[in-house]
Amino acid sequence: MDRIQELVDVVLADFADMNIGPEGTVPTKTIYLRVCKNGLMWSDVHPALVWAVEEGGLLTFTPGGIADMGILALTQAGYERSRG
Repeated sequence: MDRIQELVDVVLADFADMNIGPEGTVPTKTIYLRVCKNGLMWSDVHPALVWAVEEGGLLTFTPGGIADMGILALTQAGYERSRG
């Protein structure tokens, strides 16, 4: 679980770097490209995103978007943690 939390923090820091506010959205494809650019594997980051959506309440997911990969949005809790 520690690794998942580390990766969640990496993704949330990326949202902060992009100046995404509460309920602000980002295509999942953008997150995918950014994490790969930073040397992370999508297979590692994907479970962290699933945790952040399904259990952590830090992100929401909407189907569709670029390459049909969906759209992620910060919740208020996710925004506060991203600024943490």
